[in-house]
Amino acid sequence: GDSGQPAFSETNGAPDRMALFVGDAAAGRVGVVHIDDYETKQSPTAFAVETDWVGSLGPNLTGTNPGAYEYRIFSNFSYFQDSWSINLRWRHLPPVVTADFASQQAVIDRRAAIIATFKEELIQRLNLPYTPEDLHEDVSLLGAGLGLDSLDALEIVLCVESSFGIKIPDNNVSVLRSINTIVDFVIAEQDKKGGVQ
Repeated sequence: GDSGQPAFSETNGAPDRMALFVGDAAAGRVGVVHIDDYETKQSPTAFAVETDWVGSLGPNLTGTNPGAYEYRIFSNFSYFQDSWSINLRWRHLPPVVTADFASQQAVIDRRAAIIATFKEELIQRLNLPYTPEDLHEDVSLLGAGLGLDSLDALEIVLCVESSFGIKIPDNNVSVLRSINTIVDFVIAEQDKKGGVQ
């Protein structure tokens, strides 16, 4: 298709979602995107996370939606009688996720990955008698919650630095309140630096 109407690759006349072709008639060239590896950012801004579009309706590009379906069933029923006829057509499309859902899922997956990495590193560094599932993200790390002290707080700071390459300033103790506050800080810092590190 032209740049206004991208086209999916086909096998036996049906879209197979293996590649997306975008033509540039003015320059006489064609771009190919392999859908199995199709990840993009909604915008070039640092806070936009990469989104995996496989199995979704894709980014909001005209002409890309049909390729998101694993199968499509089209049915036709016709009845002819002397001078009149009836023709009924219908289609069945299996459910797929929307592009908005895929974008939201990318943000959720990013946060979950940071939480999992931090929990595992924290348990290992401090030799805590917990599994990652035991540690709730809102539990207080210092004092009454996990009962960690100021030496443990230093280990937490080093844990964040080694796991994510982000330094927690000495005057920002409120970041150490819970796993969620640490993850919020890590995400904010990564976004300042231009995305996931």
